[in-house]
Amino acid sequence: MESPNIGVPRTTVVNAFDQLRAEGYLQGKVGSGTRVVSTLPETTMCTEPPGASISQPLPLETRLSRRIRRRWPDIIATETDRARPLRPGNPDLNAFPRDLWARLTAKYWHNAHSTLLGYGDPRGYRPFRAAIADYVRRVRGVRCDERQVW
Repeated sequence: MESPNIGVPRTTVVNAFDQLRAEGYLQGKVGSGTRVVSTLPETTMCTEPPGASISQPLPLETRLSRRIRRRWPDIIATETDRARPLRPGNPDLNAFPRDLWARLTAKYWHNAHSTLLGYGDPRGYRPFRAAIADYVRRVRGVRCDERQVW
């Protein structure tokens, strides 16, 4: 039986398998192939530090203002508060250090340089791009610098 061509480069598939193997989701055995591990790695299954209690988010009705609830009641019916694993764009907002964030923004935004109020480099913050380039260089063995990170 011939494998279907799904239009994904072989390198992409090999890299994905390598990453899953490195994170402990797959195990390979010569002559036997690659399989999903029978027990998922515990370090990737929790977002809270060991021993911390998992806090429940407030119900959506509590978080929305009266004006919003009155104007768009269908938001409450369609929105879900359940966090689902591997869902992009949904960080753990309960773990966000709001007090620290408020103190730092009050301290540094007070005397912010006017360039922070305009549009920056469309590629992103240069030191952050440099850190990403350094990371992929060390962890993935990719030769690049911040000019190549977009």
